[in-house]
Amino acid sequence: MRDIKYGILFIVICGILNAAALEYFISPEGSDENPGTIESPPASLDGARLAVREAIRQGAQGEIVVWIAQGRYEIESPVVFTCHDSGSENLKITYKAQSGDKPVISGGKILSGTWQRKQGNIWSLDLPIVREQQWWFRQLFKDGVRQVRSRYPNDGDWLTVDKTSAAGEFGDPLRVTIEEKLPFDNLARKEAEAVMFNLWSISRARISASKEKLIQTQTPLGWIGHGATSIQPGRKLYLEHAYEFIDQPGEWYLDRDEFVLYYMARDGEDPNDAQWIAPYAKQLLRLMGRNDEPLCNIKFEGLAFEHAAWQMPLSGYAGIQAGYYGSKYVSQATYSPLMAILCEYTQGCTFDNVGLSHTGTSGMGLGAGCKDTLINSCTLKDIGGTGILVGWRRIANEPPRRWFENGWADSLDVPKNNRITNNDLSDCGRIHLSSTAVMTAFTEDTLIAHNEIRDMPHIGITVGFIWDDHPSTQKRTIVEYNHIHHCMKRLIDGAAIYTLGYQPGTIVRNNYIHDILNGHGLYTDEGSAHILFENNVCYRTGLRGFNQNYGHHNIVRNNMFIYPCLSAQGQTWGEFEDANFMLYENFLKPSVVRRNRGDFDVDGSFVIEQNIFLFNQGEYFTTNFGKGTDTFTIDSNVIWDTRGGIEADDVTMFEGGNLAAWRQRGHDRNSIIADPGFTDLEAGDFSLTKDSPAFKLGFKSIDITKAGPVN
Repeated sequence: MRDIKYGILFIVICGILNAAALEYFISPEGSDENPGTIESPPASLDGARLAVREAIRQGAQGEIVVWIAQGRYEIESPVVFTCHDSGSENLKITYKAQSGDKPVISGGKILSGTWQRKQGNIWSLDLPIVREQQWWFRQLFKDGVRQVRSRYPNDGDWLTVDKTSAAGEFGDPLRVTIEEKLPFDNLARKEAEAVMFNLWSISRARISASKEKLIQTQTPLGWIGHGATSIQPGRKLYLEHAYEFIDQPGEWYLDRDEFVLYYMARDGEDPNDAQWIAPYAKQLLRLMGRNDEPLCNIKFEGLAFEHAAWQMPLSGYAGIQAGYYGSKYVSQATYSPLMAILCEYTQGCTFDNVGLSHTGTSGMGLGAGCKDTLINSCTLKDIGGTGILVGWRRIANEPPRRWFENGWADSLDVPKNNRITNNDLSDCGRIHLSSTAVMTAFTEDTLIAHNEIRDMPHIGITVGFIWDDHPSTQKRTIVEYNHIHHCMKRLIDGAAIYTLGYQPGTIVRNNYIHDILNGHGLYTDEGSAHILFENNVCYRTGLRGFNQNYGHHNIVRNNMFIYPCLSAQGQTWGEFEDANFMLYENFLKPSVVRRNRGDFDVDGSFVIEQNIFLFNQGEYFTTNFGKGTDTFTIDSNVIWDTRGGIEADDVTMFEGGNLAAWRQRGHDRNSIIADPGFTDLEAGDFSLTKDSPAFKLGFKSIDITKAGPVN
């Protein structure tokens, strides 16, 4: 950024306040102390906001455009818009990039000083600013690239929990014995942390002491009382952030006592040649209306927001799901990470061609009372948590489980008619690994369309967040024409598209899904009901094509499931950076279709019809509990196992029986066992030849070229 040439800052007012357009031009070379003339303009987004507020107070109508010149605008706290900064039916307000590259609103501080070589390739940088401001940072970026907090062992290797024992005033499992012997002295007072991988979440805790195979943490590793997210023997973990762990180029450590930053450079690299930024502000932008006076008609266009910090709570970080965290199941409240950009009680606001990147916390959140928001053509990358969350709330403390499964207390708070379209989301969940690229929770009439989602540690899109089939405010979400790929790279028990709870009117259609490493293509989890899945292509999914964990009245129709369960023999494919393959490989059994907890199902749990299933590993249909109970319908599909022999009596891949027994139970009686007849599958062409047997069953062709952003 240091080479950016800033434009001349000036303010031009065209016409009078009630004319069609009122324009402001700002640049970072000005000063917010200036009166606002051409010669002395404001220099920040907040300064422009105050100028616009004055125009609103004086009765401006029509349109106000604030042109923001290229440059870097550093902030220490979020820019906050309230009802006093609102547009109206008669006033539209736009904050827009003037020209060229996006202006950057950064919550980070540029680290200054001279790096000194300490030993070998390890360099050190004294940071008086950390001492003076008592500032502590957990994220560090070199020339726009996130650097790695030092860790042991290095990525790809793990420590393994052997046993735990109680310690401390409350008898929590703070003493962790691992199978491996640590090659370090006591890690007390090093600000080191233990990071444990659960099945679908991670937990972090500060280390208070260590010796050989024993690690003692200040807070529990896991959501205590909930088995799947609590520490258990066999769980994998690593240690993070100590000087002793630095052994790979790109790793760093911040010494809190000495206020010194250490970094291991690559051969021939001089850290003094780079720009170093650490996030300081916890949020970047907040639009805060009121339930009786929403903030209206504000648009942000062509701007970039960067560097929002995340600090681990004193209670640690016991991840639960979707980035949410807590301490103790049932007895204590649970929390959501802050959003770098947050809207509450807004109406008709727009984010167009906005960038958001390099955060420790989550991305863009639409909270209570957000209606008619458009997030369009935005780029979100390198996000600490969830990318876009419609239905954000900070805390859940309502019995019985004090968890984010309860709807809005006031029906007027339900986010409605929000649109998430044509966006590019990648590398979300960098810190809170269980996070989702796009998520809706207790919303109505949300549209998620034409987005590209890739490189996720866990789920691509989550729809709904309630663990039963009771009616709620989760209704009518449309998920269509999205391109979702290279997800489920770090955790298990998730999918490209994942649903929870009763949600009539929800439709998942025309999405192109591929390369889902440790998960499924489509996943209806607990209580998912009244959802239609149609015209989706799921290609190369690691565990299953379709997975249901009890639910009812779901329809899976006219989809392609091509090469699901590729993880059956431990195979990987494609390029997966920053990934681990089936860390807990015995947890899930690969199959084309899976019905979990069938004993909970009611009649009409799902209908699977007119689909194409092509596979070469795993079984066709599996069930755990409720095996043999036929509460579902599956028929009129094209089924093709390229290994051959699927019709043989001794091939038992139909819920433990052979095809004849399966059909005798009433399943797949009209299905065709044949090659579907793809035109050129190896080249990624999913069109069917004219003589495909699928057409005899009423299958309709799917055009995947329409999936992804349309600009």
